[in-house]
This record gives sequence, C-alpha cells and structure tokens, in this order.
Amino acid sequence: MLLALSCNEKEERSAAPAEQSGEQENQPALEPELAEAVAAASASAAAGPAPGTPGQEGPPPRGIFPPGGADAQIGVEAPPVITVGSTGSEPRTLLTGGFGTKADPVTARVEVMLQSGPGGLPVDFDLQFEESPLAAPAAAREGEAGDAEVTPRPRAAVRGRVVGAQVPQGLGQVPAPVKDAVAKLRGVEVAFDLWPNGAATGLRTEMKAGMPAELGDVVRALGDAIAAVTLPYPDEPLGVGGFWMVTSRDGLMGLDLVSYRLARVESIVDGAVTLRVSTKRYAASDDFSLPSLDGSYLLEELQSGGEGALRYRSGRSLPFRGRFQLSLSALVSPRGAPAGAAPGAQRGTLQFVSEARFSEP
Repeated sequence: MLLALSCNEKEERSAAPAEQSGEQENQPALEPELAEAVAAASASAAAGPAPGTPGQEGPPPRGIFPPGGADAQIGVEAPPVITVGSTGSEPRTLLTGGFGTKADPVTARVEVMLQSGPGGLPVDFDLQFEESPLAAPAAAREGEAGDAEVTPRPRAAVRGRVVGAQVPQGLGQVPAPVKDAVAKLRGVEVAFDLWPNGAATGLRTEMKAGMPAELGDVVRALGDAIAAVTLPYPDEPLGVGGFWMVTSRDGLMGLDLVSYRLARVESIVDGAVTLRVSTKRYAASDDFSLPSLDGSYLLEELQSGGEGALRYRSGRSLPFRGRFQLSLSALVSPRGAPAGAAPGAQRGTLQFVSEARFSEP
C-alpha cells in the first residue's frame, strides 16, 4: 500500500509499454474557452513567433516547448498574468483572497489521493496557514527610487503547517504500520510567496527529519494541489458567467511547466463564490526528472491537465469545499541508452493522477 501511495515503483514504471499519442482516458477534457485562450495566448506571446513547431501557431502539439518557447510565454520568476475574458452578469463582486494571520489563520482539510497505477491510499491533511508581510527594499523605504519603475514583488510570505495527518475513517482495514507512517507527516510545511493579486509562486514543501521518505510524493501532490487552487483574482468585480485566464510558470510533481488556468464564476450565494477551474500545462523543456526516479530521462511527449469545482469565501484563498483533479502522462526514454539498443526499446509511459478534496476541519 505504501508503494502504491508513494509512486516509487521505479522498475515497473520505466518498463511500462509506450502508449499511443492522444488524450488519456483520465485526462480531463478542456472547456472550449480554455482551449481557445491557450491558443490565443501562445499566438500573442511578446517574444517573437508563437512557440511550437516552426511556422505553426498555438501551443506545442506534443506538450513540450522548444528552447526559449516557455520564456516567451512567461519568465521563470515572473508573477502570474491575468487575462479577463468576461466580467459576467450583474450583480458583480470583487473577489479577494488571503491566508490570515497567526492570530486568525486560514485552516483547511485536504484529502489527497495519489495514484501511479492500480490502487492508492487517500490521506487526510489538516493544515493551518498564515501570511507575513514582506519588508520593502531599503531604497523604496527611503524614497531613493524616485520616479523609476518599481519592480513587481510579492506582498507576503505564506507558511502552512500540517497539524494533523491520518488515513480517512471508514476506509476499512489499513495496516498499523501504514497508519503510523501517515501520522508522522504531522509537521510538514508548505511555503510560498503571495502576490498582491493573490497569486502564489515559488511553492515548496518541507519534510522534517524522521518523516517517512517514501511518502514524499504524496506530500508533493499536496503542495501541487494547494498551488492549483490558490488563484490570483482580477482587480475588477465579476458576476456569474465571468471568467479569466491565469498564465503562470510553476510545476507539477517538481517539473518546470507553463500553466494556463481558466476560472469561471458559476454562482455567488451569501458571499460564497463557486468557481469551475480548468487547467492545461506544457513542459518548459524535454528534461524529465523526478525525486522518485533514478537517472536522467528525455521527455518525448507530455499531457497534463486538471479540472474541478471549488467554493471560496471572501478574503480566503483556499476553498472550504470542492474537489480538484490533476493528471500527468509522460512518454519518456532514458538518456544515454546502451550502445546497440533499438530506438525506443526502453521508452515508457509514466502516469500520475492526484485528486484533492477540500473541506472545513
């Protein structure tokens, strides 16, 4: 059960037969608006022609940007970019987020299920977040910058802590060693920078000494889920039917990716906003390496997407209810194959599906 949870079955995955190109069965279908928005964003990149096959507009067909293509979309350290498609119908409201303070932290329960094959074990995480304002640079504090353009920077540092981790009740017979290993995840930390519009960048997870290393992938899946649902908001009010796209440079399971998220307002009731979020991601390069894999691999094709329905309260960046699923399918081959090996002989397909369910503790 631990092996199914931690995705450390290296030999089985590296030997998995290659699958044909195309969407996987568990790959969420993209909304038409997202597909159109991704194509439009790719075609209008400021740094020259659209990334992808030379002479072809739109996103890269195999899910991998050519050299410089990802940077043409968004820089590695650049804040996420928001493009509003529609402000929706009246009445409209200004969406806001945040992660609270030490005295009034934002709390959430997140059930994470990570699968890389048959089976999988869900883990319930109870989290507590707080944000700390970042000090302004000395030049800005002393008024030395003058009229020079101010470089955008995050507004706060956010740190979350796992205050409880357990196997969900009612799951059936779970071996005591598995329960004990999951319980040791108490104390895991999730940290990132928060921008004025609510965008999260630089997300990182930290495991303390003595925590089970074989559960590292499920911890990374938790961090990826937090990043996916922490949305930057437009600076104008939105109503039902309103939608916007977020272009960001982030990662999934540690990979360098360009992400496009389309968020649509489905309802606003008593201050609670329900959003439908769809995601499409592309690799920034053909380098493929994961903490749970040994060696260096060439990424030949990538398909990664996500979808979910989430409910938020004003001033809180984490949903208090909802689910979000992320999937990744990668066609890879080891670099430096033995001499004489047939082309594609060691090619394999790696698949991950993670689902996060959000609720109140």
